[in-house]
Amino acid sequence: MSDPARAFLVQNPHDRLFKKILGSQENAIDFFQNYLPPEVLARMDLATLHPEEKSYVDESLRESYSDLLYSVKLRDTAGFAHDGFLYLLMEHKSTPDRFTALQLLHYMTMIWKSVAEHTTADPGHDSRLLPMILPLVLYHGESRWRFGCDFSSLLDLPSEEFLKYAVNFEYHLWDLSAIPDTEIKGVVLTQTFLLILKHVRDARFHEKLPGIFDLIVSLYNSDRTGLEDLRALLIYIFKAADRIDSREAMSYIESRPVLKESIMPTIAELITKEARSEGKLEGKLEGKLEDAHRMLADGLPVEKVLQYTGLSLDELRRAGMLQGDKPED
Repeated sequence: MSDPARAFLVQNPHDRLFKKILGSQENAIDFFQNYLPPEVLARMDLATLHPEEKSYVDESLRESYSDLLYSVKLRDTAGFAHDGFLYLLMEHKSTPDRFTALQLLHYMTMIWKSVAEHTTADPGHDSRLLPMILPLVLYHGESRWRFGCDFSSLLDLPSEEFLKYAVNFEYHLWDLSAIPDTEIKGVVLTQTFLLILKHVRDARFHEKLPGIFDLIVSLYNSDRTGLEDLRALLIYIFKAADRIDSREAMSYIESRPVLKESIMPTIAELITKEARSEGKLEGKLEGKLEDAHRMLADGLPVEKVLQYTGLSLDELRRAGMLQGDKPED
């Protein structure tokens, strides 16, 4: 693709879905309400949560990581509010990185530096103090997380006498591979998002698709979820799952009348274009004709089939796909 931004989205489906779903204030609040420790939630005013439009992940690491920063009010034991941040780092890699805490320290330092440079005097608040940042990691790799979540676990400390000189903090980790499906909580959108993330790399991901598509149908039927969220979930399934056939996944949409009748044309266009750009659908004539046959059987207008597949009217006629036409010898 000639557009670098569009190319990045095509190459980074994890980043695209992560920021689409958890970049929403409403969705992020539901996620944190269900997954942050109760003692932390008790000191946090989630009604003040606000996603910040800022990323700190290095350009060279964006294939493997995504991040979101949220501002939020934190309350002390007396009930007074303090400015704070939640910094959520998502790991896309199939295996854990033992130096994640080092990355977090780098990004947290960047946030504090930015705050220090832009802080202004606020009556009743000591502007010389830096805000609390809660470091959070969402991991959906194939293997379990096996490293400590405290920074000091990375240090070679000769003895306890050196501890007071060492940098140390602990990040909160969500390892989706360690969470049973039955314990995935939240509204249906949150559950669907996390289930897809958890299983997208599974060799048997296709076995999870019927249940996932049933959840997507319930999302469509709810007033809470917009079409953009549904599109993001569906495109992610087609683009990020290497172990499923695109036509098999399309069949799950076709077999559910609500999705087929209401959003199938839009999804078909988006998925066909983007999947073919990565080679997920065959670029050969045979593959395009198979796509066309399926779309025509589903009742899509001929002009839409031509638009989605890139075929010509003559190619459809020669294949005998238009009513009254026969295949040419």
